[in-house]
Parts: sequence; structure tokens; C-alpha cells
Amino acid sequence: MSNITAPSETPRDVEQEAITDAAPALAGVGPEFLPAEAAEGVDVESMPPLKELSRLLPSKRTKIKAQVASIAQRAQGVDALRVEGVDESVLLNHLGEVADMIEAAETFVLDMAQDRDAMEAWLIEQEQGESAVMLAFSKASEALGN
Repeated sequence: MSNITAPSETPRDVEQEAITDAAPALAGVGPEFLPAEAAEGVDVESMPPLKELSRLLPSKRTKIKAQVASIAQRAQGVDALRVEGVDESVLLNHLGEVADMIEAAETFVLDMAQDRDAMEAWLIEQEQGESAVMLAFSKASEALGN
């Protein structure tokens, strides 16, 4: 016999307004986690396709995930420098870190592109090249899944 009791009231059809989260979980993280429409100056629609990553050996997939984690960690460190009120000289002192992170993300994106030359040309054509690199990095990361 079951000990489950029926609810005392029937559910009401109540139309509720959508609630906007004032403090989303990914607020403040790197641009690689932003949606495609958030990347101004980047033509997302013309981005060359990335390699199909679903049919990789587990070791290769794990190695790629480790690369993604390393680059994402660097990106978060760079984002910490973008705090409002930070003196520009502090940012300039860390420009090498920013350059290294973008270079690592760029190399990863080019390696993940189906056509490396097409991806390189696409990155060069973008008005906001750094944003384009991080957007492509995000898309490549998403392709890995969990």
C-alpha cells in the first residue's frame, strides 16, 4: 500500500512573469562564457566550422579538456584585472599575461578549426579580434561537452 496522499488543492493556472536573476552565476567570468550575441564587432555567422570532437579517443578528449581548463583559468585571471577602478598602469603591467592567454586561446581555436587558414583569415577580419578569439574558444569548449 502507498502512503502518498493527494494534494488538498488542485493546481491553478497562474501566469507568472519571468524573473531576471540579478546575480547570475556566470556574471564576472571571462568573455568566453558570453553568448554569441554579446560579442560586438564579431561576425559570428561567418565563423568557419570547428572540428567534430564527439568521435575522439578518451585520452585525446581529456587532453583537450585540460587545455581548455588551463586557458579558462588564465582568462579568469585576466578578468580579475578588469575590476572597475583599477589603475591603467596595473593593466599595462599585466599585458604580457593577457597576450599569453589570448595567444593560447588563439592557438587552441586554430587547432580546432576544420580549415586553419579560413579560421585565421576570419580572426584577422574581425573588428574586435580578441573578442573573436574568445568567442571561438567558447564555441570550441562547448563542443567538448562534459
